[in-house]
Amino acid sequence: MGGEWRGSGTVLVVDDDEVIRKLVCRLLEGWDFSVLTVPDGVRAIELFAESKDEIVCVILDSRMPRMNGEETFKRIRKMGSAVPVILISGYGESESTTEFEAEDLAGFLQKPFKAADLQRELCKALGGMD
Repeated sequence: MGGEWRGSGTVLVVDDDEVIRKLVCRLLEGWDFSVLTVPDGVRAIELFAESKDEIVCVILDSRMPRMNGEETFKRIRKMGSAVPVILISGYGESESTTEFEAEDLAGFLQKPFKAADLQRELCKALGGMD
């Protein structure tokens, strides 16, 4: 896979940490994705409702103010969307995914993560891996 893999479409990045949002945005744009970023679940739901036909994947922080990742995830699913959701968290996977239906998550990354890890999870989520 390496640096040759390219994506397409729009990815919604939801994280209350501006540094994480900017870093993930830069990586995604380097892989040819369009990117929408928001700092919390409330804004994510609003933006998702407006742009759900364009969004090919959501990268979602598990713990945020106003609306956490679990509630954001549930509301996305209530809109009838099966868009892949990759959960990111500063906590371990078992601790972070207990509230989620794990089989419905497209992937998980523990912060801090490497660009190659993000690329691998995206590729799996979008069906681009051999």
